[in-house]
Amino acid sequence: MPRTIYITHCSKNKKTPDEIGSRLVAVDELHTGKTFRRFISTYCQRRVDWAIYDKHPNELSDMELENYAWQIAARLPPFTDIVSCGNFDSSYLNATHQELLAKVALLLRDRFRQITHLNEIHWRTCGERTNLHAN
Repeated sequence: MPRTIYITHCSKNKKTPDEIGSRLVAVDELHTGKTFRRFISTYCQRRVDWAIYDKHPNELSDMELENYAWQIAARLPPFTDIVSCGNFDSSYLNATHQELLAKVALLLRDRFRQITHLNEIHWRTCGERTNLHAN
């Protein structure tokens, strides 16, 4: 049975450490960006598997970017359909983000595709969050 996961980049708009304090917060509480929160809300409403990649590619060297693409791809074997969601023309999703997605797409081959609209996220009867952050 095909299994889909929707992935997106993190929001640049996040609560500050002063707003959070010492408590642990869920990713959907941490990120305050309007577009990001709409994606998360849609993922949860439609009960689909979803994940974010939370390292900003601009902060990585070429080698770290390559390794991060491998780390993302290595965490996705159970999924037959990996869908990258986002506004691919936005200023936040710059050339380095595009390069990261291209590397991930190359590693995942025909299992990877991109969408830009929330109505392209299909309903499912169950869902879970998957952490793509490398430890």
